[in-house]
Amino acid sequence: NLLNSFLHHFNRTDYPSSLCACEERDQTPLHLVTNCGLVEKSVLEKSCQLLMLGNDTDNVEDLLEDPVTLLNRSRDPQFIAVCREVVELESLQLRRKIVLRKNSWCFFNSHCLMSPRRC
Repeated sequence: NLLNSFLHHFNRTDYPSSLCACEERDQTPLHLVTNCGLVEKSVLEKSCQLLMLGNDTDNVEDLLEDPVTLLNRSRDPQFIAVCREVVELESLQLRRKIVLRKNSWCFFNSHCLMSPRRC
């Protein structure tokens, strides 16, 4: 996961904010496909419709509370296409990779105190 909310949780020095580029909410997968201000409204509406269908609800707010929401649609080709469209948006400034510094602590395990060479 290369989104701000995840990275900020593990390394507040290099990733000082959990906010999305839209500056409205934490940058999470669910935020990006349901209510990010940088994503076209028609794309968000389609995503929400597919999520509501797959989660047996007619209320978008019900989707925002449960992280399983995305998993329930993760194999649906239509939903995958919408997610891909969101991820490819340049305006979101999404990371494609993380570069670990040679002397940094282990990034992948918050309880690990070993250097990356030994982790």
